[in-house]
Amino acid sequence: GPSESTVITTCEIDIEWLLDRHPVLWTIPVTLVHGQDQQEVAASAPANFKVLKPKLPLQWGVHHAKIFLLYFADKVRLVISTSNLLEVDYERKTQAVWHEDFPLKQPSTGRAPLNDFEETLVDYITRIGVDASPLRRFDFSATLAVLVSSVPGYHSGPALHRYGHMKVRRLLATEPLPPELRSSSEIICQFSSVGSLTEPWLNELSQSFSSSAIGSGGSKAKSKASTGDRGASMLLTKQGALDADTESDEDLAEPPRGSSKPANALSALGKPQPPATLKFVWPTVQFVRTSIDGWMSGGSLCFPQKNLKPFMRFFRYVPQPGREIVPPHIKSFLRRRDSTVAWGCVTSCNMSKAAWGELQKGGTQLCIRHYEIGVLFLPSRYGVAKFSADASAELAPGELCFPTPYQLPLQPYDVSDRPWVWDVPYQQPDVHGRRWKA
Repeated sequence: GPSESTVITTCEIDIEWLLDRHPVLWTIPVTLVHGQDQQEVAASAPANFKVLKPKLPLQWGVHHAKIFLLYFADKVRLVISTSNLLEVDYERKTQAVWHEDFPLKQPSTGRAPLNDFEETLVDYITRIGVDASPLRRFDFSATLAVLVSSVPGYHSGPALHRYGHMKVRRLLATEPLPPELRSSSEIICQFSSVGSLTEPWLNELSQSFSSSAIGSGGSKAKSKASTGDRGASMLLTKQGALDADTESDEDLAEPPRGSSKPANALSALGKPQPPATLKFVWPTVQFVRTSIDGWMSGGSLCFPQKNLKPFMRFFRYVPQPGREIVPPHIKSFLRRRDSTVAWGCVTSCNMSKAAWGELQKGGTQLCIRHYEIGVLFLPSRYGVAKFSADASAELAPGELCFPTPYQLPLQPYDVSDRPWVWDVPYQQPDVHGRRWKA
């Protein structure tokens, strides 16, 4: 049957375009959460829309997550994407979309164990000012995916490992590392905006993304493999249905005073592993100039010149065949060696402290400024030891692919290549004969 109501979250939105594409939104209750000017968005919305802009307690914060929650009589559909609700984002950029349907809970006796996916989603929806109680009717226990959210504020104690890159660190600490990656590997970071980065923060992020069960005292996450399509999808990934691990708040709790457990976030998850190399996949000036919209494509590749630092390691964004001139707006992160992928993440987070969080006070506090959400894919939850990065290859039975929007292996910048920055003029005409005035 048709959707009975929906919650939509985004950063930017063109309501006229959205209603034209989805006329059903004229007829059902819609809660819209956005990151733009509240008066302007509210003025353009029809009467059946409830328009909200969440509170931003810290400077330079923004609501950036992209979600559709579609409520039906017998299920809820969750859609997480990297796209703003703009025609240009959907029609002329490379994006990612993940979705899954969740059925109604069955009557049961006794208290069901806490489910990390459900708790993360309910927490996020509540924090942006939306009633999350309808979500409690649905069963999220069988999902394979892991939600990773960011909410603005200073997070410590039980909340330290609940958000941003610290949640990734906690989850990866129990994820076995494929043997192929134990001697060397790389972490590929692909995004559409760059914040003000420092080498210490990149080391902090790399430490989280390099976490694994090897040397950290973790154990392989429990999983129970089965077959069948649950309606979930992420790009080209093939997947079966597994039972996700669950955990209680006690697992995240701050150790009591006098406990021998370390409280510092850098040591609380066991012996730190040597961080893998962070590599940035970012379009060159020449790619932007010759892309589908020429210099105009660079307007959504947000990289001011002051944020360009000599310690950044850039590699060309070379799109997959068939998308050679389409600029990226997708944000994807993964750890790999050759065609072996240890984990992958698709998220609204760009490469910034504000999105992923920054440790403070000796690693006991995480500062986050943005609202973000994404999906982390861990092989153990799918009953496999690793993913493949080669979407063009014939997969063996039971093998799963985490495809990338760029071609592998990575291509280093040539001596003539320059990373695109958006606040300097470019005099050479683009494919449409235009110049960029910045």
